[in-house]
Amino acid sequence: MEYLEETSGHLEETVEGLSQAQFQFKPDANTWSIAECMEHINKTEAELFQLLQQTLDSESDEEAEVSMDDEALIGMITNREQKAKAAANLEPSNAYASLEEAIEAFEMQREEITAYLENTEADMYAHTFEFPFAVVDAHQLVLFLAGHTARHTMQIEEVMANPDFPQE
Repeated sequence: MEYLEETSGHLEETVEGLSQAQFQFKPDANTWSIAECMEHINKTEAELFQLLQQTLDSESDEEAEVSMDDEALIGMITNREQKAKAAANLEPSNAYASLEEAIEAFEMQREEITAYLENTEADMYAHTFEFPFAVVDAHQLVLFLAGHTARHTMQIEEVMANPDFPQE
């Protein structure tokens, strides 16, 4: 829960007060704008939340073993040196007209995820999911979700550090 709150707060602080020009700025044709990053974050969190629910609805396995520890998982997902192409359904499609709309969608989704986690009685360590790169437990799925937001918040910071980023 702490990491969810931390990544949520960092994202919102990073984008707070951006103008429409800043929100839509693309450094080049191959780099996402902040608007596109926010949309990708929201789409991915929705998919990972659904995956988390399915994982917790599956039969538990008290003997389940994960492939890596929590720190390694977070390190992997937040490593911006390792580039990954988003699945087609997670690519941005200009869904948000404004920063406020993107933040509202993010906050509503995070509230839903948080409420679910606060109310579940499932053992987060006894349910696993197999990604192509590792077997993770439900607890780590939540860390992956939050780490994905951290990763793209760093990407947003990279966009903002571009010398051509609008001043206003």
